[in-house]
Amino acid sequence: MQELFAFAWEHQADLWSSASPTGWLYRVLRYKVLELLKEDRFWRKHLIRAAGEDARFSGG
Repeated sequence: MQELFAFAWEHQADLWSSASPTGWLYRVLRYKVLELLKEDRFWRKHLIRAAGEDARFSGG
């Protein structure tokens, strides 16, 4: 949520020139959430892979 407000602060001109500032905020929020989910999937994939390789080399 903090990222949304920081982004809105940095892009005030876009926010206030939008036909629907509320809609603009929702779109930015949706983008930020999708970005976080993508990052989470990336780290889960790589951490699971690393854990599997670690177990394989330690004899576990």
